[in-house]
Amino acid sequence: MKEAREQPDLNGKQSIINDYQHHWQTQKGDEIISDAQTLLRHIKAALEKVEPKLELQQTQEPIPPQLPQRRNDSNVGSLNVESVIQPSTLFPLLPETAYDAGRMNHNAQPSNQTPQTIRLPKFELPKFYGELEQFPHFWNVFSAAVHNNRSVPNTIKFLHLQSCLQGDAALTIHGLEITEECYDQAIQLLHQGYNRPRLTRNALVNKLKEIKPSSQSALSQRNTFCMVKAVMVQLDKLEDNSRSTATMQIIRDKFSELTRLNLAKRQHKQGTDWTTSQLLDALDAVIEPKTIPQQW
Repeated sequence: MKEAREQPDLNGKQSIINDYQHHWQTQKGDEIISDAQTLLRHIKAALEKVEPKLELQQTQEPIPPQLPQRRNDSNVGSLNVESVIQPSTLFPLLPETAYDAGRMNHNAQPSNQTPQTIRLPKFELPKFYGELEQFPHFWNVFSAAVHNNRSVPNTIKFLHLQSCLQGDAALTIHGLEITEECYDQAIQLLHQGYNRPRLTRNALVNKLKEIKPSSQSALSQRNTFCMVKAVMVQLDKLEDNSRSTATMQIIRDKFSELTRLNLAKRQHKQGTDWTTSQLLDALDAVIEPKTIPQQW
């Protein structure tokens, strides 16, 4: 305003001061300043009232929230008053079964936590060298891991089969090209050569005969029993040997004279003829006390 008053009136027009005054009056500048000063006084007065309450609240300890009080209504009759407040109103229900828990986790939103991965040991397919008694085990493993896997092309299956077959077994598919069609031919040739139950049965019986008899020690008898049991499991898959007296005599001869005597006493006490399964159970029971360490 002072600078406007000092400026001369150029070109005969109204001075700048008159323009400022006209604008000030038009916009009601005096009223705006008065209202602003009044508002500042009100704000200052309100702050003076609020500040003591804020200081008092900061010095006091927070008051814990109170749970709803138990309602004692005389009109409830035979109802239990304690059932008015249910635990489910305070805490969410937890799943009662492992199935519900798994279903809740499946439907829940994915979290930011990275799931822990479990690393299994490296699995290697078994080798097959052409032993008839080993073919059932080899084929069970190979078919479960490779042959029955529909997501693997036949050419890849052929490569795995080729790496598993060794020795005489490898000659069975020697010369076949690695193609989709040749894989089926390789499987057919392999089964024609080694999937022979009668020959496999004879090979297993010979393997049972070749097991060396155990000594008097408990550990030796336990090891012999495990080898005998493994052969019998394979034999039972091929034919019923439950009443084969020749097979049971081969089994008895693998153990010491004292063990055979204890078996005879058990069978005489029962008064019945044993099956091969009952004979193996009795052997396990006779050998078991010898392998348990004595507690002093």
